[in-house]
Amino acid sequence: TCTCPSPEGQERRASPVQQTQTRFDQSRQHQHDQTKLQQLRGRAVNNRSMRVMVDTESSGSFISTSALLKLGYYQPFTKVKEYWLADDIIPLEVLGMVKLTVKIGGIITKIQASITKTLTAEYILGSD
Repeated sequence: TCTCPSPEGQERRASPVQQTQTRFDQSRQHQHDQTKLQQLRGRAVNNRSMRVMVDTESSGSFISTSALLKLGYYQPFTKVKEYWLADDIIPLEVLGMVKLTVKIGGIITKIQASITKTLTAEYILGSD
C-alpha cells in the first residue's frame, strides 16, 4: 500500500490493486505514445524512398527541404508561416506548401505538406 494525502490534509491508503491499475494504465499510455510516432521505410512519398514519421497528433504534414531536393523540387523558398511545436517553445518556420502523393500500407493518397528546413524525419505525416 502507499500513503496518499487527501484533500482534507489527512492521509489515506491506496490498496495494492489501485497501485497495479495505475502501473497498468501507465504501461498502456507508454504503448500508446510509442504507436503515435512510427517510422516507415520504403517508397512512401512520390514513389521515392524516404524516412517517414507518422504523428497522429500533428495537425498537419511536414517535409524537409532536403527531402524535397531528393524528389526533384528546386525552388527557392521564403518564410511563409510559423508553427509552434507541441512544447509551445520551439518555433517551426514554414517556407511554403507542396502537394505530394503518399503511399503507406498499400494506400495511396494526396497530401499537402508544409515545407521546413529541419525535421526529425524527412517527412512527417500528420492527421490531415
